[in-house]
Parts: sequence; structure tokens; C-alpha cells
Amino acid sequence: IEKVLRLLVASADGYLYIYNLDVNEGGDCTLLKQH
Repeated sequence: IEKVLRLLVASADGYLYIYNLDVNEGGDCTLLKQH
């Protein structure tokens, strides 16, 4: 099972952003989903 760290960001205008955090590679977070 691959462990993926996710970062959830709720903005003031009501959007929820879900980012993938790659703990092995590092670098930028990729935007997974926007609600």
C-alpha cells in the first residue's frame, strides 16, 4: 500500500484544495482536486 500524504487547504471563498505531498521526491505540491 502506497502512503500518500495529502494537504487540504480551505480558502476564505469556500473552495477546498487537495494537494498531494510527495515526501520522497519533495519539491512542489501537485493539486489533486478542487471543490
